[in-house]
Amino acid sequence: MDGEPPSALRLARPLQSCGELSEDQQEAADEVGLVVRVVIKQPHNNAPTEFHQDQPFWPHAHSTHPLSAWIALVDVPVERGCMTFIPGSHTRTDLAAQDLTDAHDLFTKSPDLVWEPRVTIPLRAGDCTFHHALCAHMATPNLTDEARVAHVVIFMDATTTYRALPHPVTDPLGLRDGAPLTGDLFPAVAADS
Repeated sequence: MDGEPPSALRLARPLQSCGELSEDQQEAADEVGLVVRVVIKQPHNNAPTEFHQDQPFWPHAHSTHPLSAWIALVDVPVERGCMTFIPGSHTRTDLAAQDLTDAHDLFTKSPDLVWEPRVTIPLRAGDCTFHHALCAHMATPNLTDEARVAHVVIFMDATTTYRALPHPVTDPLGLRDGAPLTGDLFPAVAADS
């Protein structure tokens, strides 16, 4: 993307960032895994998460450099649902949200990406990948006997505002469209000096 990296960042922290999950938090994670940023792909789910960009799903506006840190909490080989990325796809800023269950949806919206090289990244527990929220990626099905578990931390520009989209993390907050994302759930992690 054009422009300089932001001089201040905010962290989206819908759940506590460290420690054990409470029973209620774990139930929420099981119910809406991607939303609460604990990502759980159950054993033998036989369902890939098809190529998509994250940003069209997020209730964030005015964040030109959103970044996900995807931290594997267990080993994630290909057969357990590791991710594959399309490098350079973050320059596609005009795409609508893609259908996570349709293997062709992203490529129908952006046919130029069909033959772009892909990078598949198996991870060990504790490994981390970082990707721009517009970098197209997918995850293979979990074909193993163990759950694939990861924790995702989202970083965004300090100037990011709320975009009125239904989202389980922001729905109960009573935010109005255009409101700044600040406070305990969106703490500043770096600021202008």
